[in-house]
Amino acid sequence: MLMNMTASDLELLQQYARRDSEEAFAALVSRHLDLVYSVALRQVRSPQLAEEVAQSVFADLARNIHKLKPDTILTAWLYQVTRRTAISVVRRDIWMNRSTYLVFSVASGIGLPLLLIGLGYVVRFLPVNSINIPNRNYWLAPERRVVTFDFLFRHLLWLACFEAIFMIGVHLLIADANRQVPPHLSLPLFWGVFGSGLTFVAIWLGVLRRRFRRDMSGRNCVPLK
Repeated sequence: MLMNMTASDLELLQQYARRDSEEAFAALVSRHLDLVYSVALRQVRSPQLAEEVAQSVFADLARNIHKLKPDTILTAWLYQVTRRTAISVVRRDIWMNRSTYLVFSVASGIGLPLLLIGLGYVVRFLPVNSINIPNRNYWLAPERRVVTFDFLFRHLLWLACFEAIFMIGVHLLIADANRQVPPHLSLPLFWGVFGSGLTFVAIWLGVLRRRFRRDMSGRNCVPLK
């Protein structure tokens, strides 16, 4: 064991690669554990996660030891693998996994806009008494229903289009956050995306309110049927 402790990294790697020497591998782990753990801890900021990363890194070393080139500098290899593994762990813990994110993206980026468009089309077939808009007696009078329903459809179509564009912005925001080390949201991008979303919704509601706010029921309004 003393011989293993004084051997170079390359010699220990060769011992493990040729003879599956557990003593050689244990010596490598003992020699480089502090480095791997400290690099991992700087990335994940959690002792428990740092231990998980360290275990994963040395497991990778054991699996790939036969693939290492003779001129490989082990400390540099361990540093790169630790950093990459730590980033993956942080992404896994902060963001949803890939399959869940795919479902979320499809539902919010495609499903919700289609739902809004469908609502804009279906509303004209609903009983007028079930449609809650200001000054309903005027705007849903028989001679104005078609114009009102067309406006609602176009208005919801605008909202659906913006919602799809907004979700593209959210996707780019998440992609940019995942490129950071460690992953984190950029505040300028965050406020840019969500600020534009809030601004559009405010304008959308303002246009809708302006359209229906005037009570014109006294101008030859025909009772609803």
